Amino acid sequence: MGNVILRFEKFPGQFLLRSDLDCVIDNAVRYTVPQKRPLEIDLPPGPHIMQMAYPYMGKMCGAAGAQIVVQPGMRYQVVYRSQVVVHAPGTISISVIGPPPRW
Repeated sequence: MGNVILRFEKFPGQFLLRSDLDCVIDNAVRYTVPQKRPLEIDLPPGPHIMQMAYPYMGKMCGAAGAQIVVQPGMRYQVVYRSQVVVHAPGTISISVIGPPPRW
């Protein structure tokens, strides 16, 4: 398994945006990522498709997608950033932050 940390960063001026981020992985599993707290999940090794968007005034806005290839025993950080315009697609950055800590 690989460890993935999902983070949601909204544009600072979007004070009306109070929704959490919806993240769907492989068109099957849905996660809700809070705005102020990262969500940590485990994924099996291999390629995965991530689709992210947030609800705003009854519509899903800021839709963005990315592919992540998970290696066993590695830790990744996936950060979704919203744009200035709420309906514009967000950006997703994926970085490897090393193996998970051994407790």
